[in-house]
Amino acid sequence: MAEVDSFQEINRKYFNQIAHTYDDILPTMREHTAKIAQVMTEQVKLDPETTSVMDFACGTGLVSINLVPYVKEVIGVDISEAMVEKYNEKASLNEVSAKKMKAVLLDISKDKEGLGGKKFDAIIPAIPPQSTYALMSEVGILPILIPGILVTFSNTLGFEENQIREVYEKAGLKDFSWIFVGTWEFEKTPISMFMAKGTRPAD
Repeated sequence: MAEVDSFQEINRKYFNQIAHTYDDILPTMREHTAKIAQVMTEQVKLDPETTSVMDFACGTGLVSINLVPYVKEVIGVDISEAMVEKYNEKASLNEVSAKKMKAVLLDISKDKEGLGGKKFDAIIPAIPPQSTYALMSEVGILPILIPGILVTFSNTLGFEENQIREVYEKAGLKDFSWIFVGTWEFEKTPISMFMAKGTRPAD
């Protein structure tokens, strides 16, 4: 009997297949991600001399590239080899050094030491809202946040502020806020995007 791929492996294969066309999958993809980065720079205190950001499930680096002027470094993490390749290619094409913007191929849920003990001032997970708690509890991403900010982005397709707030509070994050990012059209349906922000308090 053939072995069935895990959900994670299916994801990896899927994103490997679409990595080379990912930036143009939606006509508004670049505009969308630039706006996300803009709102983050307005709502999260970033310092080009000291702030380290992790872009979790970073894809091709569409958000990361827009954060480069505002942070000391942004490190992308992804399980897709092709996405990591495109991310690092984007940094190179934009003449951004690997010290400033770099992606690594890593499954944090299986390798907690893959970043060499590095910790971050802010983490941006590019994951669906319903996966946020799993990211915190199962993947165990919060210990590498020194106490700092976790930022996630949610659309209004079935998710409301109180649901995301509950997820953050359940994970022990404080100072929850919910900020409107913008509205885009997807398949003729307007979709509003919000930024959820919470702080991991000191131990």
